Amino acid sequence: MALPAEHRLAEQDDVSVESLRGEPMVSYPSDSAVAMITHELCRAAWFKPKVLQVVSETSTLISLVAGGSCVAVVPQPVSALGTPGVVFRRIRGSPSVDLAVAWRSGDRRPLLEALIDVIRASVQHAESAHSSPTRSLASPHGAAEAATPFNNDSESQR
Repeated sequence: MALPAEHRLAEQDDVSVESLRGEPMVSYPSDSAVAMITHELCRAAWFKPKVLQVVSETSTLISLVAGGSCVAVVPQPVSALGTPGVVFRRIRGSPSVDLAVAWRSGDRRPLLEALIDVIRASVQHAESAHSSPTRSLASPHGAAEAATPFNNDSESQR
């Protein structure tokens, strides 16, 4: 959750979905995974989010939050931006969303190889931090498929 630094919830380590009832929000477009999760979390808490603005760009979304008039549900990595005037808090009970990466078989461009190496290292780090890795991948549009991300057989991934 991205909150203005002076927001009433900014002092908490994490926030409950229920505490967002009636809060003015800025959101990603309705077909994004984050917007779908936001709506589902709010629906489960028996309210509809009060979305005042829909934006596609994360930088715009965070700038609107920094302005102090709204809050936003964002992916956890957005918290690394360190935007002045914005604090990030975990939402209790929020789900994780897995991402899938696909590339053309046989593509050996050095930049692609480097990106794949970085992603593999990130996945290995995440798997070592958790006892059981997630095996479901979700597309940006919410469709899910079973998969084993980045197995050790590099040729099967290319």
